[in-house]
Amino acid sequence: MENRKSVTGIVVGQNNPTTLYVWCKEANVGDDGFLTTNSENPVKIGDWVQMFFTEKEYEEFFQNSKKFRTSDYIVIPEMYKTEVVGNTIKVKMNKWLTANQQVIEDTLFGKIYNNKNLAFQSGKWTITIKRIRRDLNLKNDSVWALEKVELAEESTSDVPLIGIVVAVSGNITYVWCKERPPTYDLFITGTHLPLATWITFSVRKDDFQEYFPEVPGNRNVPNYEIVNYEILETPIHRTYSNQNKTIYMDLTCFIHKNERIDSIWHPFVGDIVNENYRFFESGKYSITIRRAKPKKPIISVWFLCNVQLLEKAPPPIQAVQTDNLGDLLRQLGIGNQRQSEDAQSTSSEVVRPPRYSRLEQQSRKLDFHSEQCLSHSIPPVPAPRTYRSRSRPNRSRSRPNRSKSRGPGIKKVGIITRMGNDQFFYVWLTEDHKSAEIKLSVPAEKLGLKVGMKISAEFRTERDQKIVSESTVTIVNEAPYPTRENMRGGIEFQIYAECLISANVTNPFASIFHDDFGKVLDNFNKLQNHGAIKYHMWIRRAEVKRLGEHRWVVVEQINTS
Repeated sequence: MENRKSVTGIVVGQNNPTTLYVWCKEANVGDDGFLTTNSENPVKIGDWVQMFFTEKEYEEFFQNSKKFRTSDYIVIPEMYKTEVVGNTIKVKMNKWLTANQQVIEDTLFGKIYNNKNLAFQSGKWTITIKRIRRDLNLKNDSVWALEKVELAEESTSDVPLIGIVVAVSGNITYVWCKERPPTYDLFITGTHLPLATWITFSVRKDDFQEYFPEVPGNRNVPNYEIVNYEILETPIHRTYSNQNKTIYMDLTCFIHKNERIDSIWHPFVGDIVNENYRFFESGKYSITIRRAKPKKPIISVWFLCNVQLLEKAPPPIQAVQTDNLGDLLRQLGIGNQRQSEDAQSTSSEVVRPPRYSRLEQQSRKLDFHSEQCLSHSIPPVPAPRTYRSRSRPNRSRSRPNRSKSRGPGIKKVGIITRMGNDQFFYVWLTEDHKSAEIKLSVPAEKLGLKVGMKISAEFRTERDQKIVSESTVTIVNEAPYPTRENMRGGIEFQIYAECLISANVTNPFASIFHDDFGKVLDNFNKLQNHGAIKYHMWIRRAEVKRLGEHRWVVVEQINTS
């Protein structure tokens, strides 16, 4: 099948009941083309359309300056707010302007003229543009002109993002960002950055919903220009380019055994197309990916090009029943460990094997998880605890300073959910899906810790089952999730999740699972548009009275269409 080229346009007028005039940037200025409509795909003045042309048609119409005509089209959502006033098309958008700018360059509309000499300062403005004719004596002389300039409304919060420079063409630098659908790179004008440069930038919440929709394969995503950014001096992952300007990235992740050739997933880049590799062992892998032109169906722009097994996943530990400590240690794979002197000197002191639940817990600690494989080694299995016979007095009662800890600390990753005082805060453990507390020896402000950051520390479980930490805290990611404060002073997190499960007899509320936050309840049916592949939402920790406990719940769905 012959490749087709797509062109985005706006219906600006009507020639006859079945033929409409369409403006598009690719056509000569003022030389609108013809769109022949059909009853199965109704269209009206002011609608945005995507038109399709063969390569031969595209060359004939847009490279040889011939007025275009087509009946191959679809109606698409408006990229900017568009209204029809009489016979005039008006479009509203946010734009960075210099003081009293006379000609505004836009990637979609081309040149926008300030023909009324409107005065304004440099900054971000909400502008309204409309179609006008510069010379009433000329038939094809319609251009876009500035009608109104209003102060742009500032969003209550910004969304922090990370991007990588993946291409440079002319005076435009293209930037990949995971939050954009595949193939829809962001761009920077006027500045050349080296390939593989990492940058950080922020996007207004309102702009994020418009320009970063979670719609894989959507061909109608508006362009977005990065104006303010900072270069990330230390990239999170090694990224480089070759002489052919292909971008490569080295990653580490856990991959489950799979003897089929299937795409894989990484928390930073998302989906990775795998065309060659089978994984005969579960474990921690070092992988190299490269950026390439995607194939249909479009899954990702990243392709797997090299893999190396770093560490095999250990087999799960099975529950054991034994009265012999040596047998137990051998089954646990611990080897010869020093037993307590009391256990060696008297037969009345019995070393009891760990209970089934404790062995099951150790198995969970040994289990590989994709997040921990990125930066942490597997914690050692602690030796079984030694219990004294009931025939001997419990001398520990006379030791008031004995630690309440139930074992050594285990390194875990958590998200800061709430700050207490300057040396105390709460975290949500991303693998255990439980709350924990951290107490610091210095103020959190000195360490640069904020709500929403991902950190790692050593945690232990107290006798009252409370999970606490007093160890050194390491920042894993400064802003993995956007946050906002609600009217009650609580913190809400912005997340994506998929696979909404409806309420049933066993579960009274609909729910959706998230890798870091776990099960999120939709107890007020906030999530709609059930045809979506993924859901975009705000969540918070709240008491669910019907369950009698605190859970993560959906506060608001963020519409991306």
